[in-house]
Amino acid sequence: MAKPDIRMLVSSVTSVSTTDFLYIYRAMIYFTMIDEEVQRLLDYHCRLYWLVDGWSMRFRVVEVEESNTRPQGLKYSFTLHGRW
Repeated sequence: MAKPDIRMLVSSVTSVSTTDFLYIYRAMIYFTMIDEEVQRLLDYHCRLYWLVDGWSMRFRVVEVEESNTRPQGLKYSFTLHGRW
């Protein structure tokens, strides 16, 4: 997923005022949270949950290059499977 590089943001600021510092700090927290949420979703890859009467639910989640069809940069599938 394409995100602004925080290092570029920090290095572009020559004299850091309080306002600049707060902006940088908030941006770092925001981008870290997004990474954590995406990682949490990616952790579901290949999970299989068994439900009542032999039914199962399967998760597949992989990170792919962003495109017009996948703007979030994720390819995922959550499927429900019948009894064996």
